Amino acid sequence: MERGMTKSSLDELRGRIAAGEYAVDSGALAGDILSKFEVIRRVGRWLMEADEADADRALAAEPRDRRGARRPPSRRSQSRSEPLS
Repeated sequence: MERGMTKSSLDELRGRIAAGEYAVDSGALAGDILSKFEVIRRVGRWLMEADEADADRALAAEPRDRRGARRPPSRRSQSRSEPLS
């Protein structure tokens, strides 16, 4: 049941639909669905752009050597008691 719609009005709507007094406009319903998909696409693009910008900032912050190449990620040093593998 939708928020804000009382049980009696929902039952009344069901009765009107069953009696043929109310029909869903398929064109309006399709338009509503398509507009919601468009909002979802826009939000998805916006989120992807934000992720790409964050990734670009992270890449720019990585240390580089004198030639401009990125340094490999640092490795943890092993303790001297552990054998080298």
